[in-house]
Amino acid sequence: MEQEEGILKPTLNYGAMLGTLLIVVSLVFYLLNIKDTTVSSIITYIALAGGVFYAQNHYKLNYTEGFMSYGKALAIGALTCLFAGFISAIYSYVFIKFVDASMIDVAMEQAYSDMQERGMDEEQIDQAMQMSSMFMTPGVMAFFAFIGTALIGFLESLVISIFTKKDNPEELA
Repeated sequence: MEQEEGILKPTLNYGAMLGTLLIVVSLVFYLLNIKDTTVSSIITYIALAGGVFYAQNHYKLNYTEGFMSYGKALAIGALTCLFAGFISAIYSYVFIKFVDASMIDVAMEQAYSDMQERGMDEEQIDQAMQMSSMFMTPGVMAFFAFIGTALIGFLESLVISIFTKKDNPEELA
C-alpha cells in the first residue's frame, strides 16, 4: 500500500478516464444516430456514476489503507466529475464547432416545433427563438455541458459516497 497522499493528481487521472468514457458514449450515440432520449440520458448517468464509484473505490484501495471518510469520498467524486466535465466541454465545443454544426439548427427546429405544439403564437415563438439563439452557440453549449456534468456528478457523488466510505475503527475509538 502506498502512503495516503493528496487527491488532486488521482482525481485528474480519474477525471481524464471518465471524460474519455463520456466522449466514447457520446460518439456511440452519434454514430448510431441516437438523439437525446431518456435512454441515452440514463446510460450517460450510469456511466458517470460508474466513473465516480471507480474513482472513489480505486482511491480507497490504492492510496489509503482501505479507509476513507465520507467527506474525502465526496471530494474525490466531485473533483473527478469536475475534471471529466472540463474534458467533456472541450469535446462538445470542438464537436459542435467543427464536426457537426447542424446540431444547433436541429435543436432550434425542435424548440420551434415544441413551442408550436404548446400553442404559442408566432410573436411569442419569435421572441423565444431570439432568446434561445443567444444560448445556442458552441461556447455556451460547452459551458452548460461542463456545468451539467459537474453538477450531476456532484449529486451522484453525494449518494455513492455513502457506499464507498469506510471509517477507520482506530480513528473512531
